[in-house]
Amino acid sequence: MRSVIAKSSSCRTSANALSVTPRRMTPDTYSGTGSVAAAAQAIHDAATALLSKSDMSRIAERRERLAARKQEMVAATERLGQEAGRRKPMHPRWVAHQLGKVLEPDAILLDDAISNSGFVCDHHGRAQAGTYFASGGSSGGWGSGAAFGAKLAAPERDVVLATGDGYFMFGTPMPALWSAAHYKAPFLAVVFVNRSYTTGTNGLKRAYPNGVAVRTENYEGGIFDPPPDFAKLAEAANCFGTTVSEPEQVAPLGLRRLTADEYDNTLRDLLYDETRASNLVLPEDLRTPFDNDYTLQEPSLALIEGADLLAADAAGRLVADPDKRDAVVGCLPTGPGDAECFRSFVTSFGRRAFRRPLTDAEITALVGLQDHAIQHGDFYTGVDSVVRTVLQSPSFLYRVEIGVPVEGEPELRRLTGYEVATRLSYLLWGSMPSDPLLDLAEAGALDDGAGTRAAAQDMLLDERALDRIGRFHALWMGYESLPHDYELVTAMQAETRALMQRVIVDEQLPWQDLLRMDETYVDATLAAHYGLPAPAGGAADWVPYGDSGRKGLLSHGSFLSLGAKFGDTSPTQRGLLVQTRLFCQDIPPPPPDPDINVDEPPGDPDSQCKIDRYAAHRAAGTSCKGCHDLVDPIGLGLEQYDAQGRFRTHDDGKPECVIDGQGEIAGIGAFSGPAELADLMISSGRLNQCVATQVYRFAIGRYELGDADQAVLQMLAETIGEGDFRFDELLLRLVESDMFRFRRQEEI
Repeated sequence: MRSVIAKSSSCRTSANALSVTPRRMTPDTYSGTGSVAAAAQAIHDAATALLSKSDMSRIAERRERLAARKQEMVAATERLGQEAGRRKPMHPRWVAHQLGKVLEPDAILLDDAISNSGFVCDHHGRAQAGTYFASGGSSGGWGSGAAFGAKLAAPERDVVLATGDGYFMFGTPMPALWSAAHYKAPFLAVVFVNRSYTTGTNGLKRAYPNGVAVRTENYEGGIFDPPPDFAKLAEAANCFGTTVSEPEQVAPLGLRRLTADEYDNTLRDLLYDETRASNLVLPEDLRTPFDNDYTLQEPSLALIEGADLLAADAAGRLVADPDKRDAVVGCLPTGPGDAECFRSFVTSFGRRAFRRPLTDAEITALVGLQDHAIQHGDFYTGVDSVVRTVLQSPSFLYRVEIGVPVEGEPELRRLTGYEVATRLSYLLWGSMPSDPLLDLAEAGALDDGAGTRAAAQDMLLDERALDRIGRFHALWMGYESLPHDYELVTAMQAETRALMQRVIVDEQLPWQDLLRMDETYVDATLAAHYGLPAPAGGAADWVPYGDSGRKGLLSHGSFLSLGAKFGDTSPTQRGLLVQTRLFCQDIPPPPPDPDINVDEPPGDPDSQCKIDRYAAHRAAGTSCKGCHDLVDPIGLGLEQYDAQGRFRTHDDGKPECVIDGQGEIAGIGAFSGPAELADLMISSGRLNQCVATQVYRFAIGRYELGDADQAVLQMLAETIGEGDFRFDELLLRLVESDMFRFRRQEEI
């Protein structure tokens, strides 16, 4: 929204915009001192006296003209109202309230665009960013007089008047502005163009059933350019509750359960438990490729039984380890009946496990479990009971987001600070919030975008953030688990982790450097595996790729191990991986064809070279050609690297089948090998949008995206552009946006 302004130091803008001829007030009209009320009354008296001396016949003619114009305005306004019904309503009280947030702390903000409600706030004392005055219900523009009077009474303070153009067209604002200019007592009048009386309730009830002003692209008068930063304004005082600067960026979200990985991480941080056995007991987390898609998390008996078993085992391990037990309990009991220690444990442990303070009812119920301790004569029997109970609770297993209502946005809920802390911790750490993060939530430090961004910046310095970023990339690209022996897998995982740490954390390089890094982190075994020089000194270290044709992540064994099928690499699967996961393209599954068995390799593996066999997919006239033209040539460009990432020159076991390694991305260009593929992907301009999309999918826990998600995707795409970007900056932009601090109710 942009705003018309009229400055008291120059009335040209306001007079021209509103077609009102200002009357110059004489210097002796005002004393220049006194209270706000006295100054406002002086303006009122002077304006009345001037009007009473006017030619009454001219006034009568003017009334007739105004009556005719009013009929035209009513018809025009009703038409505008019908159009406005398709726009987003913006209450002028909210606008007045937000203006105070860019003023100096002692500034005075007066509201004269209040939909006849009479007051900006019922309790002015709640305002945190300046003093608020109300000019009175149905004020008819008297707020301008109050603004001038306020400046006279407090000349050292900034004074701003927020007014609608309806009130501004009354007689009072013009002499107030001219008088302020004459006495060098300037104040700023911000005029919100809502087509005159559209904020009222008489005559326009049908067009504006809620009696609110409407955001409009029709401006009159001078333009306040650049306009106020309303996203920034929403970070200050909350006299009218929480506002949303970009409500269209808040997409629907459902109830999310902890994944097996998140469950294990949470037990690690909550109970110092490194067992990581939940994937053996909890229902499988289906990959989309991410493991946290809440639309696939169906409640089941297996979940209930698995949670019960895991809770019992975890509680038993905790009480059996005195060091971990004492750290979790936080106090040393004097005996089984030590009520003070038990309550302290319940409240602190419950806050960490539920990621919020316990309710009184929850505290009472859990404290009651101390009866078990008294009955068995062992304080820690009660601790065992509490831990078992908490770990089976939906408040632990699920990330419950209830939030609070948002004024003017009935479908939206603002997340509490604790709910934002939980979103932050599971996005960036894959685990529960730390005590310091919960403390920030309690202090209200996560209630705005700046606060969430600052917290996230600190969190990204934690080693858990590197683990989470690495897991995101592993799930996204598909190398979460590798089908090799332990030693080789460990070396490949260390190589990829080192690259993530160097690019994203240590040196904060552009994300694209993950794909174009000209050296890699290997030990002697992995260096020999790749045909690279061994690191000096024997220990794992960075070595250059040289002229090997390798570059960045696409040359790692972790990536090249993907797409294997029929005991060898599959050009189709590798190409499909690039198109669907790195370019976010939708490639449909193969059509049903009784003559084609997708579970068998194409052609005759015994007599044909692979390149000839796969060429059959793209033969003219086949139903497979369209899709295979998009994927097979990409995979063929990586064929010189086997399913373990080793370089080769011919098909396995067939030296006569020479691999030329030539590939192509349809519509983009040709390449040979992972280094050229990386350069081609980066230069294509198609990669960045997909990175933003995959990060968003991971953050919201939903793979399928709809129209409601497009606004935030556009915002993220604009953040990173088409060139180099930093991955941490992408994450920070996401967490400071409205979508991260608000929730839209899902349609059921």
